[in-house]
Amino acid sequence: MASVLEILREFRYRPRVAPELLRDLLKVSLPAFDGVRVESLDGGRAGDEAPLVVVLSFERTLVSAIVVDAPDGCDSPARLSWPRWSALVEERLSVRTLVMVVTVDEVVERWAQQPVHLPDGRAFQPCVVGPSSIPRDAQNTPNLVLMQLAARITGRA
Repeated sequence: MASVLEILREFRYRPRVAPELLRDLLKVSLPAFDGVRVESLDGGRAGDEAPLVVVLSFERTLVSAIVVDAPDGCDSPARLSWPRWSALVEERLSVRTLVMVVTVDEVVERWAQQPVHLPDGRAFQPCVVGPSSIPRDAQNTPNLVLMQLAARITGRA
């Protein structure tokens, strides 16, 4: 299994990959942006720390945020934190916030694709980037280099 820290570290060094994966791979509509940066937002209590927050801006105005998580398995307690992280970032930055879960494991991908059912009856759906969403020619697609790296870390490439 790829190290969660290694996957998140790659996003920290190359944050522009996060919106590219959402837009190009998952076909998620994002606002126009010309700036991308990484922020760390602490919710003030244990479990509120989002693993990585990528902030998008246009002409120095924040336009969207992406919380990036790379769970290390299907028993990750982070799953229940995804809605809280999204709400926390949205409240702090006053922008639409998406949660993107990244994995190179097919089982974790299927698990992460299941909605998180909230106490009020709503369902929270993260955006999931995993093996089934990576085209065979990913090595020729610059914005998918990160996923290929993660696959090599696990020995699955």
